[in-house]
Amino acid sequence: MLHANNLRAVFEVILARSLRDSAEQNDRNLAGRRWTAENERENLLALEPSRKRTKKSSNCG
Repeated sequence: MLHANNLRAVFEVILARSLRDSAEQNDRNLAGRRWTAENERENLLALEPSRKRTKKSSNCG
């Protein structure tokens, strides 16, 4: 049978690993959201010249 101090130590190790894993998962999620936002921004910037062209052509008529 585990002594109370040993049981506490095991619990602390499990908790520490769980917190570490959660933090790592949060970091991966944040990196994914950051990449998605940057990718969306690049896509919007790539569309910008075509919007300007459309705007100019509609003003010329």
